[in-house]
Amino acid sequence: MEELGRTPPKARVINLETNEEQKFQYNPTKFVETIATRYTRTNPPGLGHQRLSYEGTNNNTIPIELFMSQMGQDLDSGVAGSRPFIPLTRKKFFQALLYPVSYGTPPPQILFIWPGMVSIVGRIVGPAQFSHQRFTSVTGVTTELLVKFVVEEDRDVGLLMEQVRRQGSSNPTDSLFPAGAG
Repeated sequence: MEELGRTPPKARVINLETNEEQKFQYNPTKFVETIATRYTRTNPPGLGHQRLSYEGTNNNTIPIELFMSQMGQDLDSGVAGSRPFIPLTRKKFFQALLYPVSYGTPPPQILFIWPGMVSIVGRIVGPAQFSHQRFTSVTGVTTELLVKFVVEEDRDVGLLMEQVRRQGSSNPTDSLFPAGAG
C-alpha cells in the first residue's frame, strides 16, 4: 500500500540513440513480465516418453500502457505559441521509436525504468497502439491518449541462473533512481 502524501516514482523511457527521455506517472494496477524457456523435444527410439533438450531462454517482454491527459489547457483558444500539447508530443516520441535510425539499421534501443521495480534495455516490438480518447469541443484536438506497446529485452550478454538469483533478470535501479526520486 502506498504511503499517504508520497508521490509514486516517475517511470522513464530513454531513447538510447538520442538520449531523449520521457518521464511519466506510472502506477498500473498490475505489472506482467513474460519470460519463457525453449526446448527441443526428441523422441529416442524405444523410450515411451520425449526428452527435452534446452535451447535457450526467450527475452523478457513487458507490456506497457501509458495514459496521457492534457488537463486544464485551453486547447480551443487557437492562441499561437501556447504550450505544446503533451499527449501528441509524447505520441511523436513513441512513434519515432518504431522507425530505423537510418536506412539498413533497426529502430533504436530504449531503456525502460520503473524505479524500485524494473529496468530493461530493449526495443518496442509488435504493434504499438495510440488510442485517442477525448477531444476538445471546438478544434477536435486530442486531450486524452492511451499508448500501448510491448518492450522486449535486447541483451548483448546472456544470463546464468546464479546471476538472475542475485540480481533478477530485469535489474531494479534503486541505486540509479531511488523510489522517491522523480
